[in-house]
Parts: sequence; structure tokens; C-alpha cells
Amino acid sequence: MPRKAEDSFVVTLALRASQDDARTILLRLEIIRQIYNAVLGEALKRLRRMRASPLWQQARTMPKTVGGKPNQDRITLFREVNRTFGFTAYDLEAYATTCKNNAGFVQHLGAHETQKMAQRAFKAVQEHAFGKRGRPRFKGLRGIRSLEGKSNKAGLIWKGDRLEWGGLCLEALPASPKDTWLAEAMQAETKFCRLLRRTINGRDLFYVQLVKKGLPPRKNKNTLGKGTVGLDQGPTNLAVVADAQAHLVRLAATVEHPWAEKRRLQRALDRSRRASNPRNYNADGTVRPGPKTWVYSARGKDLQRRLAEIDRKLAAERKAAHGELQNDIIRLGDTFKFEKVSYTSFQRCFGKSTQVRGCGMFFDGLKLKAERAGAKVLEFPTRTTRLSQFCHVRREYVRKPLRQRWHVFPDGTRVQRDLYSAWLARSVEGNTLDVDQTVRSWSAADLLLRTASSCTQPARVRGLSPRHGPRSVGAGRPREGIPVRAGERKLMRGAKPQECGGRGPLAAQAVGVERSANATPGTPGLQPGE
Repeated sequence: MPRKAEDSFVVTLALRASQDDARTILLRLEIIRQIYNAVLGEALKRLRRMRASPLWQQARTMPKTVGGKPNQDRITLFREVNRTFGFTAYDLEAYATTCKNNAGFVQHLGAHETQKMAQRAFKAVQEHAFGKRGRPRFKGLRGIRSLEGKSNKAGLIWKGDRLEWGGLCLEALPASPKDTWLAEAMQAETKFCRLLRRTINGRDLFYVQLVKKGLPPRKNKNTLGKGTVGLDQGPTNLAVVADAQAHLVRLAATVEHPWAEKRRLQRALDRSRRASNPRNYNADGTVRPGPKTWVYSARGKDLQRRLAEIDRKLAAERKAAHGELQNDIIRLGDTFKFEKVSYTSFQRCFGKSTQVRGCGMFFDGLKLKAERAGAKVLEFPTRTTRLSQFCHVRREYVRKPLRQRWHVFPDGTRVQRDLYSAWLARSVEGNTLDVDQTVRSWSAADLLLRTASSCTQPARVRGLSPRHGPRSVGAGRPREGIPVRAGERKLMRGAKPQECGGRGPLAAQAVGVERSANATPGTPGLQPGE
């Protein structure tokens, strides 16, 4: 029986490594890469032989369930086949240890690091065998970027303020004395350590990730709110409706992908690659099939470094923007309801938007933070609710195409479609929509939703330039004579905490809601029902 998972969190610290220390670490990572590839190749061979055996074919023909329960005979037969062909984590750990000892790597690596890397290779092949992922690939040069131990008693050991590993002693860089969260987090027990290598602007920097036992400390400003929060997610925008607030924000609003710059670097890299490897291409310019050796010039390596640095900065900015927005949402309530959508379909249909905004990654982090804070998270299926097609006034489903971004009521008033769906999500109980509850609560939400819908005008309220205008929410182009500011980050920093309830993305949206609510009825472009 598998062990019950324990609550844990990660603390990342930067390490001070000299040139000799860095050289030793890179050598050991190269050794562990060779061991990983050896174990991966052996696991694929054993899987291939196992699938060709009669016992495996017999187990596959057996029914998966008997009487509505898993077929135990089938499970037992599969386990017997795995043990017969050595396709288990323990057998591959023993194989990895044998490879390490025969190659003379005993002085560089311990048993725990070798076994954990063997488990990593076995898990990749096992998921491939179950059909959860494709065939795993072998790691190329510098392909291993992390290495972890089994416990904090052998191998990678954290002692006070330094990491000890096989004769290496790597001190952590001093943290700020004002960081109270880090001071509280370091008091928790360390389960095991993970060494991490990051390449920043072509330079290798090393970090230690301390996996701590328990739940992470919570900052005072990120306390859980009260009430129900409905959310409606899209590939680019997010609608949030709470008891007294409604927001329509852009996911990772501060992330601006340099498409043109990245494309120029990619084309330059392709030209450099073709000039350095003419034998690897056919006469028509296509890549020659078969094994090849690629050579990169100094200019080509510099282009690779610049491309990697662009991706690293985008990932870091995306993660920071997601964290700010997640904390703002958690402060709104203690129950979160949203649809369970397929983020894979977002990737197929909205590839660029999903790549830049990271909708799936945002909601994974939101669920984790909310559950750890003690909140209730309800994901309901779209087939039984169909919130984007429902009208609570008519009490029926009204089909709307995707390009129609406004929901129009029978009396002619309208609200933004995503905000209306997020409001309906608050009334979902189980997997169905409580229509009577929506009718009872509409009088209190009518002005709130229409006011928030009027704040989707990008240049007049949110301070976004015309090219940033969220056309997917139905906002038009700004009128002449209206000032346009550069981006949303300045608006976030300029908002007063007492007016916005914080400094995050939702605080910036609250400024726009307040201005719209206080506007005179005759002000053009700020009518609630426009």
C-alpha cells in the first residue's frame, strides 16, 4: 500500500559556489545524466520484453472491472509479470547502483542520489507504459538540472546555513532580516534537499530547495476572506465575482511576449546552424535523416543564450503575476467555484494566448493555495451547467456564439458575458445551477455587474494602450483625446491600498470600478448599461 502523502512546502535559497565548486557540481551532474540514460535504456528494454511475453498478453485480455470493482486477478497478474522481468523501482535502483560502482563513480555520488535518479527514470517509463505520456527521451548534454536526496541524513544534507554534499560545503546567501516569512519557514523540519542549477544570462547559478514538512506560513495580508467567489476562466481573461466586488482582469497582465525579437533571433540561429553544418541538410534545405552531429559557432551559442534568457524572464514574470492575482482572489472569500474546463483544448485553439498567459498553471496554483488556506474549491462540469448559454430572466438556455461577448437581457440591458458567467457560478450547487437562487440574488448584483462591465473600456478606465484592449471581452477602441498610459504595472503601483484593498491586479481593477460608479450619468462611455 502506498504511503500517505504528507503536507510539505519548498523553500528556495541561493548558494555561494566558487569556480572549483561549480566545476565539481557540473561533473557530478554529468555523471548522474549518464546513469539516468543507462537506467532509462534498460527500463525501455525490459518493458519491450515484458509486453512481448504471453503473461502480459493474457493480463491485457482480462476485464478491468468485475462487479463494478477493479479486477484483482488482473492486477495480481500484472504485478507478477513486472517482478518476473524486473520492471520495478527496486530492480532498477539496484541496476543504477551497479552501473555507478562498475564505472568507478563511488567517490562522486552516494546511494541516495543514485536511487532517486533511477526512480525518476522508472517513473517516466511507467507513465509511458500506462499511456499517460509519450516515449521518454534520453537526456542530452547539460540536460540534468536538479538532483535530490531521500532524506536529510545522507547525501545532500542541510545543516543550519549550508548544504553539504560529498565533501562540498555550499553556504547559502544571507537573507534579508525583514523577510519574516522565510524566518518562520526555516523553523519547520527539513524532509530532504534538492540541488538546482539555473542558467541566467549564460551563467550557471546554484540553488538549494529545502522540502519542509507541514504547511507553509501565511502572510498576514493574505488572510482568507469570507463568502463565495465565482470565477470564469478564458485563455486570456479572468472574471471574478464576489459578494461586493466584480473584476474582469487579464491573466499575467504584465507579461509582454517579444514575438518580433524572438523571431529575429530564431531566424539568425537557423542561418548560423545551416552555415556551420552544411552536411546535415539536403539540397532542398530540409534536414537530412539519420544520426547527425551538430556544431555551433560562438555566435550560434550566443543566440541560444539570448533565446533561453528571454524564455526564462517570461516564465519568472508570469509566475510573479500569477502569484499576485491568486493572493488577491483568496482575500475575497473562502469558497471558490468555477468550471472544469480542458486546458489542453485551450492550447489547441488558442496556442499563443495560452503560452503567454498560462491559464492552466494559474488555476493549478490557485487551487493549491486555496486548499492549503482552508478554503473550499468546487469544480463543476460544463456539460451540466452551460453557464455561458444560460439566462436567469428567461430561465432557459440562449445559445450565443463565441464572438458575442455581451449577454443581452429581454429589456435591452446587457452585461459582459464572462462576468455574468462568473456570477452564475456562485449559484452552482453540486453539479447543477440553482435557478431560484440566481433570481433572488440578481437585484443585489445587477448594478455591480453592469458597473464592472463598463470598466472593460481599456483606455478610459484601466489605463491600457489600444493594442492591449481586451477585444475578447467586447471593449472597443478608445476615443480621441483620451490619454493612454503605457501598461497596467504602473496603475498597480500607483493605486492606494486604502482605496483598492491591496496592491495586486484586482486593486488596479477596483480603481476603475470606483471611478465608474462615481461618474455622472451623462458622462460618455461610462454608462453602466452601455
